[in-house]
Amino acid sequence: MLVGVYNAPTLVTLTGLICGAGACLLALAGLSELAVVGLIWAGIFDMFDGMVARRTQMTAQESAFGIQIDSLVDMVSFGIAPVIAAHSLGMTGVAAIIVSLLYVCAAGQRLAYFNVLQSEAEGGLKTYTGLPVTFAALIFGIGFGARANFSQRTATTCSSLHQAFVVPVCVPAKNLQTPRAIYIIMPLLAIGFTVYWLLAHGQR
Repeated sequence: MLVGVYNAPTLVTLTGLICGAGACLLALAGLSELAVVGLIWAGIFDMFDGMVARRTQMTAQESAFGIQIDSLVDMVSFGIAPVIAAHSLGMTGVAAIIVSLLYVCAAGQRLAYFNVLQSEAEGGLKTYTGLPVTFAALIFGIGFGARANFSQRTATTCSSLHQAFVVPVCVPAKNLQTPRAIYIIMPLLAIGFTVYWLLAHGQR
């Protein structure tokens, strides 16, 4: 018997993990554009697993497992994968590496911190501090559009995200509910990016 809980939200989360891990492998293989595509898709599946979870009746154990697996996947997809993708795109200087390491630490710190608060809060958290790590998928995806200056801009992006993850500004949890239109717009954008970069890569 396989270890863990297997339900609809978990399967969506694990699909996001495949995308995040795939982004790492693509970046290491030098396929930087496709790595960023994988990162974008990881963000989309992370967005949808929350929607599926809210519509699925789960036991207390399933909910607790969902919190843990979601954070572990987030660390891979939005903590580690962006740094590996950025490194493959030329972010290899000493300063850039230091910024990348600080970014990874900030992502891990945030995920662990809110896991603890989530487990202690009755009825769920009312506020969050800083940006969710999932924003890395959107920010890095947009930043890649200016890849002529990507090395410098990525260092700035990592530094800004590091600060945004831990900045002491409370964000009401209700404001983090994703508008319904985003569930249509983001997949369409991801499909567009995927087709464009696959065609661009195939012509090289």
